[in-house]
Order: sequence, then structure tokens, then C-alpha cells
Amino acid sequence: GSYTINTHTEISPFSVEQITITDDQAKQVANLTTHNKNVVGTLDYALIQSFMPEHIRSMFSGNGVFEFVGALNNGIVEGNICLENASIFVGHTANLISSLNTHLIADFKKNNICIPQSTCHFHKGTLTIKNGKIDFKNFLTPCSMSIPFTIDNLFFGWKKMASIFSGNIMASYQEDQPLLLSGFLSIDKSLINNNILSGHLRKEISRLFHQSTPQITSPFNLDVLIQSKENIKIQTDLLATDAQVDLTIQNNSINPKISGFIQLQGGSISFPYKKLNIKQG
Repeated sequence: GSYTINTHTEISPFSVEQITITDDQAKQVANLTTHNKNVVGTLDYALIQSFMPEHIRSMFSGNGVFEFVGALNNGIVEGNICLENASIFVGHTANLISSLNTHLIADFKKNNICIPQSTCHFHKGTLTIKNGKIDFKNFLTPCSMSIPFTIDNLFFGWKKMASIFSGNIMASYQEDQPLLLSGFLSIDKSLINNNILSGHLRKEISRLFHQSTPQITSPFNLDVLIQSKENIKIQTDLLATDAQVDLTIQNNSINPKISGFIQLQGGSISFPYKKLNIKQG
């Protein structure tokens, strides 16, 4: 769509007092006001979504309004970004972002952004960041990043799998090196209606990464340990069992290498003319 931008500026000394953006329906989708070094702004998620590529836009549909309240002092902007009563669908997870509260410090002299605290509430589960940091070149191109994520009871639905995860993941990046996701995930609960013993699993995991991040052309590295907290219930036409998993996913998102074990505890395999009971596998 088309947008109209209105600004209110002071000539001497020069300053931008207010910026307002409206869409072609005369609806205000963004507003930024500065006064005595205080900064207040709102940003409608619809505006962010309109600039996404088409294949990304459909994956992150929804609505919500971001609010920012902060202060500008000696080239440093510090404040809080809030999102309340939202419904933003996160593609390939069957989960929704409902709210966000982020404490942000942007230092334009040191070219970095620090995130002392950020909590994102989903329809089911939370994602928390503490002491994250991104360094930039000229505040445009990231040259290093260190963002620790704490995952708590986060629901993840994909194909014929529904699971709840907890754990800690570090997203780290250094210039001229691929992004690295490392850490530990606990599968708190899970129900799978697909064959996790199939060699097709690795290909499906790789496809999931790149369906979720199609704008990333280069692979990112992986070093993630996954363990089941409770028995995973597996129910397919062929296999009915409970399983414990202890897996490590390494290498990269294009060609993930999965090692470890999957231990079956009871259940049965249904052959065309007879059922085979599983004692242990």
C-alpha cells in the first residue's frame, strides 16, 4: 500500500519534533514524538508486515501495536518497547506472539544495541533474553552478536508433531563467520504421529529451518543437545510406542548431522497380518 509521512521540525536549533505515518485509509500506523530528550512512539505491526517479502508476510500474519517510551541523551537512546494484546502468527510453529516487553539501549557512538531484558509471551510459553548485545558497522551492518535465549514451556507444532520445549539457546555471530545456534533443549512433552526412526527426519529438519528462514541464503551452524524430559508418545499406522531421546544436532542448517540414541519403551509394530510387541528397542 501507499503511505503518507508528515513531519514537524524546528529550524533553529534543528530538531525533529514529530513524525506521523498514515496509510491509504488515513489510519495512523506510526508516530514518533520527541520533547526535552524524551522519545515516545508507536508502530503498527501492519506497517512492518507490509515491507516483508511476500513469502515471509504470509508466515508472520497478525496484528498488534508496538509502543516505545524512552530518552535520548548524548547519542544514547534507552527505553522500553512494549506489545500488548497482539496476535502475531509465527510460521511453522502453530503458536502466536501475544505480548512483548523489551528494555533496549542503542548507543549511536559505540554502534551497538544492548538488550538487558526482553520477555516475549506466546499463546503457549515464553521466550526471554537477558544481556543480549549486537555490534554494528556504521549502525547498519552487524559485525558481532551474542543473544542468549531462555525458553520456558514453549509450544511447537510442526507437521504431525506437537511438543513443549524448555532450555537455553545462544545465538552468536562474528564477522565473516556463520551464525551459530548452540545450547540445550528439553522436550517436556511431545506427541508424534510420524516415524522418528525414519532417515527422512534429517531432511525434514533441514527443510524446516529454510522454510522458516527463507531470506537467509547461507547456512547457519548448529550445536544443540536435545533430551526428552518425559516419554515421547509415538502413534503411527505402523508404530505405537513411548520413546526417550538424547540427540545432538550439529553441522549446519542445510546438512544437519544428528547423533545420539532413541530408546523405545514397549509398544507394538503393526504388520499386515500380525502385531509385533516391543519389549525394548
